[in-house]
Amino acid sequence: MKKLVSPFYFRLAVLSLILEWAVFGFYFIKPVYFNWYLFVIPVYFLVLFVFFHSQLLRSVQKRAPAFVSAYMLLTGIKLFLNIGVLIAFMFLLKNNVVTFAIAFLVQYFLFTSFEIRELLKLFSKNEKISVRK
Repeated sequence: MKKLVSPFYFRLAVLSLILEWAVFGFYFIKPVYFNWYLFVIPVYFLVLFVFFHSQLLRSVQKRAPAFVSAYMLLTGIKLFLNIGVLIAFMFLLKNNVVTFAIAFLVQYFLFTSFEIRELLKLFSKNEKISVRK
């Protein structure tokens, strides 16, 4: 299991680094719409997805059939947490709210699709963890 988890964290860090570079590039292209909070978003998602992915893998190791309910529970918590963070920052930021909201939502969808793709890879390679047991 450790062999399959380490590449996930590495690829997640690479995705975060690519998004940080994209934000840095956005700063040079459109500095008018830029605020420093945009640099925090990829780091926030990196920490969030590492934590929730480790919790998901821990629940699967305890009881494999509980994967679907654990995944739905953790995804729901993550969704409400992200909505709360998005709303809180939108109230705190008076200017460039639209830029922040768009950057936040785009990165949320990128990280979520990355996590789903990685989980599908994990379950297709590892036959010990089976959702159908």
